[in-house]
Amino acid sequence: MAETTSPLKHFVLAKKAITAIFDQLLDFVTEGSYFVEATYRNPELDRIATEDDLAEIQGYKNKLSIIGEVLSRRHMKVAFFGR
Repeated sequence: MAETTSPLKHFVLAKKAITAIFDQLLDFVTEGSYFVEATYRNPELDRIATEDDLAEIQGYKNKLSIIGEVLSRRHMKVAFFGR
């Protein structure tokens, strides 16, 4: 008889995969934020990165951090529909 995986097991595996993806995205955006900030603050590289660019990428970083916090919660409400 074929073994079936429970919906909860699918959820746990999906949550782990999504968390890993968002952690990786946060790492990339954080690294990009440091680069944009260094470029913006370097007077020799005038007009390559603006204050608006820096604010925009830091906004993305903050949003990804919030998503990461939500995903790291131990208790999540889940509803399964179907057969």
